[in-house]
Amino acid sequence: MAMHLQLGVQPTSLAARRQAAPVASLSTRSAVARVRTVRVQLKKRGDANVARFKDNDKDLPEAERKVKDATGVPVPYPSVVSPESVPTAATTGAMQPPTPQESQAPDPAFINRRYLVFAGIVIGYTTFYLTRGSLTYSAPLMVADPSLGFNLTHIGMMTSIFPMAYGVSKFLAGVVSTAVSARLLLGLGLMATAAVNLAFGASSSLSIFCVLWGINGMLQGVGAPACANILTRWFAAKERGTYWGMWNIAHNLGGFLAPVIVGKLWIGF
Repeated sequence: MAMHLQLGVQPTSLAARRQAAPVASLSTRSAVARVRTVRVQLKKRGDANVARFKDNDKDLPEAERKVKDATGVPVPYPSVVSPESVPTAATTGAMQPPTPQESQAPDPAFINRRYLVFAGIVIGYTTFYLTRGSLTYSAPLMVADPSLGFNLTHIGMMTSIFPMAYGVSKFLAGVVSTAVSARLLLGLGLMATAAVNLAFGASSSLSIFCVLWGINGMLQGVGAPACANILTRWFAAKERGTYWGMWNIAHNLGGFLAPVIVGKLWIGF
């Protein structure tokens, strides 16, 4: 033990630790007692300040005390305030903020505008599917036409170009749609793909068919990113799932109308 004390090392035996434990316990209790004493002194000091603030109201004139009772804000002293100038609920009613129900009430014009925008993107993407599936349903008729001289290999060349052009365009359009107007991208894409389909119907060369159908694939890729951009801007996150599911009806609607329109046109012409 003496060697430990001389070297300045704390004793590690069980008896030494038992002797040091009461000393540490006493120091801890004294520290807690000092903290409690400080808390009591601070509380007494705070109560005294509150009482002093309340006592100051006794020195205010009666008219000024009425103003403070009505508004909670004391007026500068000295001043002359008449009882008629004290604000009441009747005089300050016009300055009250709107209730949560009034401030959160939806604007009917905005709701109707949202429905119009949603109908526009559904109809627009349905039209994209009409111009996308036209070759699928007109290909058998093109093979059957002896004036064109096409076979299944020629049709396969045209249809294989489309998915490659469509995949590249959809990736690029997703980036471009965040930098330019989505509605402009959607409208111009629809007009351009309609013009390409008209030119496709007026052609008779295999090479021109392949080029035009590749351009159509590039134009088809701008439809979905533009519609997605518009939908996320007009509808909140909690309702996007519902409207996104309803927007996907355009895929089925366009796929349903394409063979019907192609068949009617073939019979009519």
